[in-house]
Amino acid sequence: MKNFFLLAFFFSSLSFSQKNIISVFEPLEIKEPFSGDITVYFTHISIESKIDGKVFVIGGTCHLKENSSVKDLTIIFGNLKIEKGAKIEGNKILIAPIEERGTNIQNKISLSLFWLFFAFFLTLLFPSQIATSIFIFKKKIKESFFVGFLSLILFFLLFSLFFLFTSLYIGWPLLLALIGFFFLSKAYGTVVLFWTIGSKIAKKWGKIGSLFFGWLFLSLIRLIPYFGSIFWISLTFFAIGIVIVHISFRYKAIEIIKNA
Repeated sequence: MKNFFLLAFFFSSLSFSQKNIISVFEPLEIKEPFSGDITVYFTHISIESKIDGKVFVIGGTCHLKENSSVKDLTIIFGNLKIEKGAKIEGNKILIAPIEERGTNIQNKISLSLFWLFFAFFLTLLFPSQIATSIFIFKKKIKESFFVGFLSLILFFLLFSLFFLFTSLYIGWPLLLALIGFFFLSKAYGTVVLFWTIGSKIAKKWGKIGSLFFGWLFLSLIRLIPYFGSIFWISLTFFAIGIVIVHISFRYKAIEIIKNA
């Protein structure tokens, strides 16, 4: 993996076999139709034509201009700007995006309501596990953040590696398993955050009130342009860390009840 990044730095913006482009820190402008995959790290890519392939952006910005199109688009910790008339023909995967311009307030509200429904549903299914995670998180807040941060770095490295293997049969199962673990961990950890924050600001409203106000508080902050997205990303560190720490921690539900 180390050799891969060294090559990426050395051959920035170089086309390999005229099929793929890898760019690190070097902005790209694609003005002519291109057939192949494009991967950019920590830089800006502007697309004005048709890309017959996959575009992968990590820590950068993807700008799809008018009448441009891409087959598949994946962005991790980056920005997406889509002009009117631009198309994403296949899959669009946004993992902890900093900002997605063009997303209206109705979509953000719908997503927030989904989180509320999911939080109630997950709590009904796994009440003891949620209670255990809340207890552990309160005891291990700093550890959760740093574990989550390190886990996301490892996630980036593995995602990049598995992405290169997608031309082989083994690549897609590994990539989908990694993405699935990320989203499930983030979803579970986020629900724990709803409960934890809600219990601090709405103790008198009971358990349901704590969950609701925790969700409401975080959802309102997320609606703040740009800052809300940055804040939500920081919560991702905690959310992933909560799951990892819980897995490695040896607390049982009965011990949680005794110490509650």
